[in-house]
Amino acid sequence: MYAFYRHEPVFLVIEHDGTEINMIKFISEEKYWEHQALELSDKYTNRIKQVLDEYFAGTGHTFDLPLKIEGTEFELQVWEKTQAIPFGQTASYSDIAKSIGNPDAFRAVGTALGKNHIPIIIPCHRIIGTDGALHGFAGGLEIKQWLLDHEAKFKG
Repeated sequence: MYAFYRHEPVFLVIEHDGTEINMIKFISEEKYWEHQALELSDKYTNRIKQVLDEYFAGTGHTFDLPLKIEGTEFELQVWEKTQAIPFGQTASYSDIAKSIGNPDAFRAVGTALGKNHIPIIIPCHRIIGTDGALHGFAGGLEIKQWLLDHEAKFKG
């Protein structure tokens, strides 16, 4: 099943099975308007949208949604540490590598984050370079910066 979500400038398609989110993908505004009418509304789709509404309103700082996360042991460690970064804060690729006990694996951390199929909920946008520079993001660097600015605004 698919849910479509928008909070400009962010447009998403969320794949789920009615109990767990399998994937979130950034899409263009055009694709959103082409496909959102095909969405079948159900209780879980409504719950996903409610949680995202809270996040984008700045009132929801955590995501209480079941996820179907599959990856290597290393990827799962990276994603778990990424999920632990609080709303409105950032960490570097190096910080994540150190936190999993492999300080030289900062490039591998970037690769693992590139395989993150559930962005925003596994907030890879919060990972930046040690110099503060933004690096790769599935939604593009403009959206990554927008998400960081959004969280900073509501950080409290």
